[in-house]
Amino acid sequence: MSPSAKNSPLTSLLIASVVIFAVIIFFGYQGPGWIKDSLCFTYLGCNAGFFGYDSIMHFSSGIMDVAILLWIFMRFPSFSLLGNSFWKNLVIVLSVVALVAVCWEILEYSHDFVRMRYFHEDLIGEDRLDQPSNADTMGDITLSLIGALLTVTLPRLFKKNIFDLLR
Repeated sequence: MSPSAKNSPLTSLLIASVVIFAVIIFFGYQGPGWIKDSLCFTYLGCNAGFFGYDSIMHFSSGIMDVAILLWIFMRFPSFSLLGNSFWKNLVIVLSVVALVAVCWEILEYSHDFVRMRYFHEDLIGEDRLDQPSNADTMGDITLSLIGALLTVTLPRLFKKNIFDLLR
């Protein structure tokens, strides 16, 4: 890795977003389950499967997807799809994040399908399905896109262009 890539703000954004995503995964799903959807439903009245752990995870994944994508474009310029126009770059980045989100939702659906069809698991009950409804799917994709959109557009409020970090 070149010295400029090590000291880049994109590298810091990448590390921070991956660490935050890992913490959310640990505390929400793998670890003590402090932010599970069922707790959000019980204490805040959230719709199970849309708000709570799942929404926080998908929002942060949108941020992480942008950081990873821009870091790859910075590290390997020959793979970069970006040009000089902010709006064109915004569409490209959001399109890639949408593709990642849709692929993730397909994996969630496939995981549920295999567990029910081949392992005959009883998935009826709270927090058993990865893909409980169409609202969950659309919410997950939307939250990923909102996370990505905010990551790209918020620096513009401070007269900065996140894509300038690649140059």
